[in-house]
Parts: sequence; structure tokens; C-alpha cells
Amino acid sequence: MKPSKQIRSLIKRYLTSFPVWNDFREKNILITGGKGTIGTALIHLLLEANKEFKLDLRLYVSTRNPDSHPDYIEKSDPVVWIQNGNEEMALASRNIDYIIHAACPTDRNYFKEHPATTYLTIIHDTERMLSMANQKKATMLYFSSDAEFGSIGSSEPVGDIFYGPLDPLNPRSCYPLGKKSSVYLCCSSAQELGIDVKTIRLSIVTGLFQRYDDPKVMSYFLRCLHEGKDIVLHTAGETKKQLIFSMDAAAACVYVLLFGLKGKVYNATNPEICMTIREYAEYLSKEYGNDKTKVVYEFLDEKTTGFAAPSQLEMRIDGLTDLGWRPLVGLDEIFQIDLRRFSYETDQCS
Repeated sequence: MKPSKQIRSLIKRYLTSFPVWNDFREKNILITGGKGTIGTALIHLLLEANKEFKLDLRLYVSTRNPDSHPDYIEKSDPVVWIQNGNEEMALASRNIDYIIHAACPTDRNYFKEHPATTYLTIIHDTERMLSMANQKKATMLYFSSDAEFGSIGSSEPVGDIFYGPLDPLNPRSCYPLGKKSSVYLCCSSAQELGIDVKTIRLSIVTGLFQRYDDPKVMSYFLRCLHEGKDIVLHTAGETKKQLIFSMDAAAACVYVLLFGLKGKVYNATNPEICMTIREYAEYLSKEYGNDKTKVVYEFLDEKTTGFAAPSQLEMRIDGLTDLGWRPLVGLDEIFQIDLRRFSYETDQCS
């Protein structure tokens, strides 16, 4: 593996702070969605741990385009790339110890155009991975989202077992309904079939390893700051959300995978980072924007935006911190890391 000095230094911080890596010694690990933000963070962590502690682990990574390998991967790295949807056949003769199921549609424009496909893809892929975990006797981690809470206005942080309302008549509910249905499938499969599956319910994940052109709102804010453009909001930005740094999210996944209880769900976020979308925009514009960067509003009809309904949500993470995890990176460092990263990449290409 050949990460930059900045990334390697950050990874070392996680390897030192969380002494759990020997649990992966000589393990075979399947990661779906391995080119996504958290999948990429997990691969970096596991490959660096493999090198540092001589773990002799092997990663099997499924993706929609397995022939295109990320530039940080070297030929000597113990990584086998697999076509998404072909995991069972490709690994039929292989022992698999852990399955980390991160693959999922995440683009709101795709949700708007393909709501039924989005919903069914989430559920069917989860069903396939559960079947594989059952067959291989593997421990499985399922990735859910705080979107499954729906549109709520909770005045108190909600715990792992809280659930909120979702509108089944709104096509935009395809993503949160798919996630909620898959969580049910995981929990009921643990009870009925004895599958060792756990779920991590993540807040907004942002920072390192997110694509520059990622459509999510925090990536949009980052692009505006980097390019010196106004931050344009198409709603009042009243939705209140917590954030978690991508590497913190990856470390949280490791803890739930290794130490979480079968059939249980664990909230994952950084409780110190919680604002409305408008407050994030105004804070980041003030702290990191130049004199020309300001927050402006160009309201659009909510039916055409593809945005989720507004909500006010904070999550408690007692279950996760009881496992031994804690977040390491705050809001300012998240944006400092990425502004340096994209400035460096721009300089290298110029």
C-alpha cells in the first residue's frame, strides 16, 4: 500500500489508539462497497495493520468495477477484487471469517429516479450477504444510517433502540425504508438462524476518502470552500445532523464487528459535532471561506430537490463507547485535512 505521508500518519494514530488489530490475524475478510468512503478507510486501516503487525490477513473486496484498482493499492497487497453481486460464486471454495456489508446506493438523484430499484437493491443485497454469512459461519457487520429514524424532532439524543416514523407513500423513503427493512432482516436472522450479524447505524460520514465530486452536502461545502465560491442552499437548512469523520467511522465499524453483540444495533457518530445544515454552512464559510465566500439561498420546490424531509436528530452512542471506541477527530480537523488534501492534489496536477 502506498498512502501519502499525511494519510499514513493519520492511520498510525488509529492503530496506536485502538489496540485490537491482532483479532484479524490470519483472517479472510469480505468488504462490499470497497471503493466507497468507509470501505476505502477500512481497507487503509486493515492493510496498514497487516503490515505493522504482520497479521497475514486477506481482503476480498467487491465493487461494481473490479478491474479498476485504486492507485493506493500495490500488487503485493493481500487484496482480491470481486464483481459486486458475484461474491458467493467467487468465494465458493474460500473460508470467510468476516463480512462487512457497506455497498448501497447513496445518491439522492438516483433515489428520485429509481425508488423501487433502490429499495429492492438494499434489501436483496443484505439478504445475499446474510445467506453467505450463514453458509460460511462468518461474523457479519451491516451498515445502516440515521436516515432510518425518519423525520423526527427529538429534543433529547436517541439511543440504539429508538425508531422513528417513515412515510411509505413517499418515493423518497426508498433509502431509509430499505435500511430499516434490512436492519429488521439482520436482527430477525440473528434470532431465527443464529447468524452472528451486528448493525452499525451511522450519522453523516464525511472527510478523508470522500470523492471531490461526491454529491453529499458536506462534500459540496468543501468544494465551495476550496474553489472560493458561495455556498448555495436550496432549503432553509433546518435539518439538524451529527457528523463523524470517515476514519472514526471505520474504527467504529471494527469495534462493532469484533465486540458487538449478535443481533444488536449500535449508533455511531461524534456527539461533539451537531448543527443544522444552515449552521454548518455559516460556520464553515466564516472559518474557512475567503472574502468572496458567503452563504446564499436559492429556494427550490421540495418535490424537485430529492432532499429528505427536515428532521432534528441527535444520537446517543453509549452502546458503542461501552465497546471501547471513541472519536478522535473533530469538525475543524476534518475540514483542515481535506482542504490540505485537495489543495495538494490540485498543485500536483497543475
